[in-house]
Order: sequence, then structure tokens, then C-alpha cells
Amino acid sequence: MVHSYGVMTLLVLYSPLCWVTIQKMFGITARPQLISNLVNGNRVEVSSPGVFNYSIYDLNGKMLVNGKPTNGSNNITALGITGGMYIIRFTNGSEQWMDKFVKQ
Repeated sequence: MVHSYGVMTLLVLYSPLCWVTIQKMFGITARPQLISNLVNGNRVEVSSPGVFNYSIYDLNGKMLVNGKPTNGSNNITALGITGGMYIIRFTNGSEQWMDKFVKQ
């Protein structure tokens, strides 16, 4: 698993426990992640290490869905989105992360 943070890139080969240790050593915040960047149906699957806010945007910047995933695995219902590319934005109040996904 490769994680990039600015000028620092970490390669984690051993276990999730090793990644947690590295996070604590370098002050890296765990963040929510998409389970897959390819979405079929109306559910976007997210793994979240805690409670974060999320928003889903189309490529024109229009917010379509927002909410808060819980800790663990989540299925975000995204009714009404058609086939295409979308941006999901996560925030914890002080930091934000964005990822993109394709709805088939």
C-alpha cells in the first residue's frame, strides 16, 4: 500500500497495525476511503475510520448528496445520479479529502 503526503511517500508492506503506528508517529490523520471507484446501482461504498461529513458533487460543482458516514463500512445511497464521473468530498472540520468515482 502506498500513501503520499506532500513530499513524503510511505510504503506499507506488513499490516494495518503497522500503518496505524506510522500514522501516530508522523501525525497522519486516518481518512475515509471509497471501497471502489466504480459504482453500480445507487450505493457508494465507503470505509470510514470515524464520523466525517461527506458531499457528492457532479463535475459542474453541483452538490447532489451529503451526510455523515459512521465508523466502519458504509453504503451511501446516491439516488438520482446518472452515469458519469463524480467527486466525493470528506471533511472532519479542519481537514478535507476528495476522491472521484464513476457511476455506470
